[in-house]
Parts: sequence; structure tokens; C-alpha cells
Amino acid sequence: MLDSNGAPHRAHLSEAPAGRGPIAILEPHYDDAWVNLGGTMLLRPQQRFRIVSVAEDAKNRHNRTQTLPQYVPHVETVALRLRGIPWSFRGSLEEAVRLFCAQNRLSSLAALAERLWPYVADCEEVWLPMGLEHPQHAIVAQLLPIGGKRFAYYREFPYFFPSRIRDFRRFDVGFRYKLAHARQLWRRLHGYRAEYVDVRRVREQKWHIFTLVYPEQASLLALRRSRVGALALQDEALFRPCGGRVSRLRRWGAIVLFEFIRGGTCRVF
Repeated sequence: MLDSNGAPHRAHLSEAPAGRGPIAILEPHYDDAWVNLGGTMLLRPQQRFRIVSVAEDAKNRHNRTQTLPQYVPHVETVALRLRGIPWSFRGSLEEAVRLFCAQNRLSSLAALAERLWPYVADCEEVWLPMGLEHPQHAIVAQLLPIGGKRFAYYREFPYFFPSRIRDFRRFDVGFRYKLAHARQLWRRLHGYRAEYVDVRRVREQKWHIFTLVYPEQASLLALRRSRVGALALQDEALFRPCGGRVSRLRRWGAIVLFEFIRGGTCRVF
């Protein structure tokens, strides 16, 4: 929604507590922040979060995220309402970026970062998707750096999972999910600290709010009864750059331990 001056909708922006700015969460589509970080937000009620919804498409064009503050008061929302790249797009990332910029009259992704700046300028940190599989997710992941802000990547559901719904019911899906994710971490991250967030204590609250805010996401709701859905309920993670470098053997060992031995541990990849 745009205001009378044509500016992005920002219905729930408020001043952050003195000395501590909010954390900005960039979501490619309207449901991504809550699906991937809802438990983290519930576990940190004293921290303000600002969800910035970047784009919409034919399958996700209703801004349900703007209703989240009704259920989670320490969450604020902003919607840029840009025209997104659909999941069906089969070109390269460079082609996706060119198309996204052209259809939104942006000279480059740097222009998008400038448009985002007013909404992240007072934030202490920016969280972005890792940018796997979906072209719109990959575009948002390319926005760094944004004004030199500290940042972290977050794990994306369901893009670490098999592409076909029927594969979710395979008996070995949990193992295959973890192995596939380990491979993605190996390819994407080097010199990052992984922080696993155990959200089992708030998982019922997280998914209850999800059903209230995003009722049309029936395919995701159906996964709740599957093995994959159970994993998603309790599995959130953040990845922050730490500057450290480790050997290939130690790095692979850290990734495997992170995937298969949780316990709230942090690992350096």
C-alpha cells in the first residue's frame, strides 16, 4: 500500500528504545520472515524487529505481514510492493536481476539498497535470506552491503527441502534435508559463525500465529503433520560473518556437527 505521496506503506513503524535500534528482517515475500524467524522473534520480546517486505507476485500479492503486529507487538512492518520474479523463472541470476530492475524501474540493485536505507538506517543489524533456489530470494540476498550495517543470513524454509511435495513423506527426508543443507552451507558460507535457535518452546505459538496471519498458505500448513513440517517447527538458524578461516577438514566437520548435533551450539565454518 502506498501513502498519498506514493511512499511505501509503513503502518507500524515506531521509535526504537533509546540506545538500541530494531533488527531489520528483509523478506522476499510476505510470509518469509515469520516462517523462518517467527520463533526467534517470539523468544526475544524485548527486541524490536522491523520486517521489510520487498516484493510480491501473482501467488503472494496480499500483504498479510502488516497484520503481524496485532499478535506480536514488538514487530513493525514495511512493504515496498515491488514486482517480484516468479518461482517459474528459469534464467540465470544475472538475468533475474536485470528483469527485476527493469520491471521496477531501478537502475541497479544499488538503487534498491538506497530505497531500503530509510527503513534500516536506525537498525542495529540487517537479516537477509541466504538466497537459495527461488530467484527473488537470490536477488534479496545480493543487496549487501547496506550502508555498512552488520548483517546475518537466515535459513530459508522450504528451499532446503525436496522440490516435490510427495518427497516430503519419504522416511529418510530428515537425513536428506540435513545433508542437502550441509552442502548448501559448504558452497555458500566461508568464514561465518552459525547460530542455531531452538524454538521448540514457542513452536505452537509460532504456527498458531502463522495460521491466523497467512491462512492461504495451505501447502506450508499441510507440512506441519509431516516429518519435514516437524523439523521446520523447531529449526531456525542465523549465519553471521566472523572473519575466521578454518581448514577444509575442520570446516566440513563444523558443518556436519551443526547439522546433526544441535544443542544451541555455535560453529565457525
